[in-house]
Amino acid sequence: MKKTFFLLPLVMSLAPAAWAAPTVISGTALDGSQNSQPLADATVQLVRPKDKGVNEVVAKARTNSLGKFSFPAKDYGGKDLLMAVINREGFDYISVAYDGGSTLKQVGIDVNPQKVDLLVFDTTTKPVPLDFQVHHLAIDSNPKGLHCIERIVIHNHSSQTFLGEGPRKVTIKLNVPKGAKNVKLDPKIGEGKLFQTADGWGFSKPVTPDSYGVSNALIFSYDVDWPTSGPKTVDLSHKTVYPTKFFFVARTTEDKGLKVTAPKLSADTEAPVPIDGQSQMRIVNSLGAPMMPDAEPTNALPAGAALDIKVAASLTPKVATPAAAPGTVADSGQPMLEYQAHHVAIKSTGTGLNCIERIVVLNHSDTTFTGVGKDKVTLFLDIPPGAKNLKMDPKIKGAKIVKTSDGWAISKPITPMSAGIREAVIFSYDLDWPSMLPWAKKVDLSHKTLYPTQFFFVARTEEDKGLEVTSPKLSPDSQAPVPIDGKDETRIINSIGAPMMGQTGAAPALAAGQQLDLTVSRPVSSTFWGFAGMTVALCLFLPLAMLKPRRSPEKSGSAGNFSEPPYGALVSEQTYTSGAPFSPQSGFGTDLALSSASRDLIQKIADLDDEREAGQIGEEEYQSRRSAWKKLLIESLGSQQDH
Repeated sequence: MKKTFFLLPLVMSLAPAAWAAPTVISGTALDGSQNSQPLADATVQLVRPKDKGVNEVVAKARTNSLGKFSFPAKDYGGKDLLMAVINREGFDYISVAYDGGSTLKQVGIDVNPQKVDLLVFDTTTKPVPLDFQVHHLAIDSNPKGLHCIERIVIHNHSSQTFLGEGPRKVTIKLNVPKGAKNVKLDPKIGEGKLFQTADGWGFSKPVTPDSYGVSNALIFSYDVDWPTSGPKTVDLSHKTVYPTKFFFVARTTEDKGLKVTAPKLSADTEAPVPIDGQSQMRIVNSLGAPMMPDAEPTNALPAGAALDIKVAASLTPKVATPAAAPGTVADSGQPMLEYQAHHVAIKSTGTGLNCIERIVVLNHSDTTFTGVGKDKVTLFLDIPPGAKNLKMDPKIKGAKIVKTSDGWAISKPITPMSAGIREAVIFSYDLDWPSMLPWAKKVDLSHKTLYPTQFFFVARTEEDKGLEVTSPKLSPDSQAPVPIDGKDETRIINSIGAPMMGQTGAAPALAAGQQLDLTVSRPVSSTFWGFAGMTVALCLFLPLAMLKPRRSPEKSGSAGNFSEPPYGALVSEQTYTSGAPFSPQSGFGTDLALSSASRDLIQKIADLDDEREAGQIGEEEYQSRRSAWKKLLIESLGSQQDH
């Protein structure tokens, strides 16, 4: 007992430090202009955004030869949102570093302060290869003429950030129709500037490379008056300055009386158009098709192409269009629906799994399916038993989750494939482990497929590589890029089938009604069982050592001899088989049930061991935290026996 109680003052002095939880913010900076090689010797600032675009610098760090950086551990504010920033050649490259108030988590974005990635690029003032992925011209009539809004998505195919050329740093040149007035930039574009040049209009705002993962968008508006004499027709013709993959003119059904004449564009077609995050029905005249940034360039309009567009006024007054007559959309029954892709993202938490399901739905009919029943149900769901906190992702506008007599469903109009708009649903839920015991961490995600599915996969991050996914129909663990929120992120996946890009006639990987057995577990590490053995040994050792009488100095061979068995030998006598549960009962029938504090510490150390095996924590931090928690556990067990 002498050596045990000698540790108590030291443990008491370490307890506050061991329990405090200051946050270490660290990450890696990569040079995107050099094939994502480590960016060495760069200054990284940790900043707190303030009002009116002012940032408060909280700390600074330098990257090492491997591009690694770290800010000292600190207790940041509970509602802090902090950014890591590297300024390179006049441009700030930013990544979220700390989300104390869970501001971003509420919209499905998780921030790991120990894995902050910063991708940095060279800058240039010389022109780089640009194109327009989408060029959307929205027209709206009024008694005086047309109000026009142009929305453009720009792609920079180089590995440099284009800062603009000339003294005004022009990045995008624009052909605005003659006679346009009230030309102005949409305030959502932020710090960009729109101005007249010697030969037209220019836009000034840095354009980052596609690989940076941030959309380069431009939105501006203007008015064009009807002629004072002759036919009420305005000319929106122009020459394309940049190659364009998809161009379309759109108007509401209130303006269906407008006549759009453009030889290169399609005839009037009704289609859903994404506007300000929502899908809205419009009458469109289009050329080309939207493509992903990494697709082979197929331009509907090359640079310098003449695009003739004339818009004639309606002969009848503009009035609101009444609701569509029955039969123009599928308002009863159910069309042929199919899942092009069904992605289940899993993430371990302290109590179980957080699951996010992302589904791309194909409607093979020629009508928009608005749902069945009073709740307008369009998609039925098979949610695992025990799921809680079921909710729709806020990015999916106009959708809601409804409870049905036999489960859950989604209410959201599903447009036909022919409309060319991806119909996606995203929802999340939580599943608890069946027990907090470390060896009972397993959940069942098995379900029946309700719709034919071309591609199904389960994905998890490298941090969760310790999770074990068991499913006879799915592939073994493999790493692959997964598109998430517009960016490709590497994940560990288990899959069946392949995405078919909406092709018809391909056999689904999973037929409707097919059973998909799927379990996810978190095996206990061998380190944990070794530690569990030590804990039981301590439970046996401490009470015996306390109860054993000391010999008096007169009867003992030497003063101070307590005949205490060697500590290390006692621990080594306890043997356990991996996977077998242990019981905190001594061989003498003494009730040694662990206190809640002891159980919490055992769980903390087990989780820490898992993090170390998964490579999620450095050796120095691992040893420091484990040593502190181990001493606290010894103290907890010792104080437990005093009562």
